Amino acid sequence: HVNAVYAELLGYTPEELIGKPVAVLMPPEEAGQIGKGPFWDGLRAGKAQHVSVARRRKNGETIWLEATYVPVKDDAGKVGHIVNFATDVTEKTRNAKRMEAMLRAIHRSAAVIEFDLHGIVTEVNENFLKASGYTRAELIGQHHALFMPAGKADLPDYAQFWARLHAGEVIDGEFQRVAKGGKDLWLRATYNPLFGLDGKLNGVVK
Repeated sequence: HVNAVYAELLGYTPEELIGKPVAVLMPPEEAGQIGKGPFWDGLRAGKAQHVSVARRRKNGETIWLEATYVPVKDDAGKVGHIVNFATDVTEKTRNAKRMEAMLRAIHRSAAVIEFDLHGIVTEVNENFLKASGYTRAELIGQHHALFMPAGKADLPDYAQFWARLHAGEVIDGEFQRVAKGGKDLWLRATYNPLFGLDGKLNGVVK
């Protein structure tokens, strides 16, 4: 069985899908894995599965579905068939993949470091490690003040700098910092406050 909404989403009529193998809706690489792996093992064991999946429309276009597969047991307690409830999340998925591609491009070309609201390093990329001379293990858990020239972290300007970030302000400019071993490091950088899904500030990325 297939309802009209699901069929239309894939570009078919219900009559065109009933009796067809589910493989017609799957990308070729996934169609070859039908019945295999933890996903199908879970369904056979009667456990519902919630996944984001790519599906192929009648015209060959790929769409993305947020789908829940629910095994339905017969009177003997065995899985008799499976019901699939799905929501179209194609635009959401495309936006997420586009954002991932943008982030990968940024990490390839820029030095990136992240801090929590206390100024503690939580993440750092390879470009920043090369620029600063530190290893990842040496930086994670350290305070931003590690990069400040001697005495600068004790000045009112430094406290004001973090107060502006805590207020959600983006700070852009050229900054004098100190690399490992005390070597001067001048950076053209942007400090961007990071907001969570709840709209609250939860960190800073540079």
